[in-house]
Amino acid sequence: MKYFRKSNGSRILVMVISVLLIMMGMSISAFAETKPSPSQSFSDLDLNAWYIAGTDFVIDKGIMNGVGGDRFAPNETTTRAMIVTMLYRVEGEPAIGSEQYFDDVKPDDWYFASVTWAGANEIVNGTAESVFSPGDPITREQFATILYRYHGLKAGSKEQEAGSSKPEALSAYTDIDRISDWAKESMLWAVNQGIITGKTENTLDPKGPATRAEVATMLQRFLDKEEAMETEAVYLGVKDYGASETNKDNKDNFLYRFEVNGAEKILKIDNGTEDENGKYDYPIQNQLKEGYRYQITIDGDTVTAVREIPGEAISYTPPISGTPGTLTLKNFLQTGLEPVGTTLYIYGGGWDWQDEGSSIQTRTLGVSPDWVKFFNENDVNYTYKEKDNDPAKADPLTSYYPYGGYNEYYYAGLDCSGFVGWTVYNTFETKDGEPGYVGGSTGFAKRLAAKGWGEWAQDNTGLKPGDVISIKGHVWISLGTCSDGSIVLLHCTPARSRTNQPGGGVELSAIGTDKDCEAYKLADQYMSKYYPTWYERYPIYLCDPKVYLTFEGENAGRFRWNPDAEAGLKDPEGIQAMTPAEALKELFSEE
Repeated sequence: MKYFRKSNGSRILVMVISVLLIMMGMSISAFAETKPSPSQSFSDLDLNAWYIAGTDFVIDKGIMNGVGGDRFAPNETTTRAMIVTMLYRVEGEPAIGSEQYFDDVKPDDWYFASVTWAGANEIVNGTAESVFSPGDPITREQFATILYRYHGLKAGSKEQEAGSSKPEALSAYTDIDRISDWAKESMLWAVNQGIITGKTENTLDPKGPATRAEVATMLQRFLDKEEAMETEAVYLGVKDYGASETNKDNKDNFLYRFEVNGAEKILKIDNGTEDENGKYDYPIQNQLKEGYRYQITIDGDTVTAVREIPGEAISYTPPISGTPGTLTLKNFLQTGLEPVGTTLYIYGGGWDWQDEGSSIQTRTLGVSPDWVKFFNENDVNYTYKEKDNDPAKADPLTSYYPYGGYNEYYYAGLDCSGFVGWTVYNTFETKDGEPGYVGGSTGFAKRLAAKGWGEWAQDNTGLKPGDVISIKGHVWISLGTCSDGSIVLLHCTPARSRTNQPGGGVELSAIGTDKDCEAYKLADQYMSKYYPTWYERYPIYLCDPKVYLTFEGENAGRFRWNPDAEAGLKDPEGIQAMTPAEALKELFSEE
């Protein structure tokens, strides 16, 4: 809505002042009298009448004016031209085209712009073909129908809620048989929404003219409800995503792009609850995903709630999967293998939108359909940052990399700590929405040890299946050391594709000096056999031992589960004592 709206802060201030007045022995009504009623400007308006809230509202917002002198004329009829002009003002008098929709509405008529706007948006129909009848009095059922269509325009959908509302709402009135067939749905909606009430206790008078007082009251009721409007929308992303000025330092003031009724709409989003340090929790931003459809609630120019509208079901069955809550080392590794071959690398993927903790996806059981969808939408040329990993080819506006320091595409895939955090969650938790485990990669192993689940050491020798290794800027899971010293690992990394693009994701890789090492052959064997679609895009990544086995700083190191500890994971299958070949055979249930 384009008319003025009081902020929450204004309402709170009024409440505080009211309480103080009561404490001082003053009445709230006495204080309220210091602000004159807008209706006082008109000599023919009774300040104690039933319509006064409506006339105050429309006069204050500039939606309705007097008829001349100091008269409002509350009991006079309202014409069809007047009605569309009021709504045109509410909408902010947008630009119109030159098309003439009705033969009796000419370009030099004072109401031409408003009738043209209403006709173009299918808010009004004529009284006959190509006839608008601008001077005819508007009937109550006609006005209800116009409001119903205008609501549909604002909601971005012609499929409105009247059909699912309560038809018995009309049963209290004895003249419902007088409602025209074309107006029944809109009258039912208007009565259910409390926008229109009876002319008398038991009559609606649908064909009676709507007086100016009735119109003012119906507009007030309607527009108060429309302030918190629900509509269907497609989320298009942060406005000016990737621009230098659109960064984490001013994220509280971001604007967001939505497609509503086929047109792009720029809106604010409620940032949520503010903590003692001045940080918000961004509950809505942490649900939004680019290109997805939502039912959103708009209060003024701000989105205050969202609900995802399910799209086409994403079907994916991993070749191997774990069981939430089964606290064994075998289950931990099988769980880690679930997103292999279908989850691409996203820098910051698995972190929340504000890049401070776990995303919804990493606090949910199972492989996220969002990861599978994103993988299916991309190909061998996917790159998580810039083409060919060449900074000269960087294009922040089309990149999935969080150049601004916040995670627009946090939901689409995982990074290394997002992957390990998801794996720990899906091993230890049995329901969605619990506190997550995602955190900085370099100190990840040390944090696991702090939970009493095992030991931490800066020792890279004799790595066993299930060990979690943190190096500077990366965390990965060991599947053991081969007889030639090479190591099979499970991690999420932007490995190069077969077209040399840095994309990659959750995969089996090898640490070794050349492709003839045992670890490389094992990774190649299992990725090609169980994840053929992935293997078509990505060869096995051969990781440099000098990088992957170097502990730089006091927080990097190796974590090893202690099966004898009271907490943590047990190892009834003896996974820790297995070679990589034996562990993989056990995990994939091969004979």
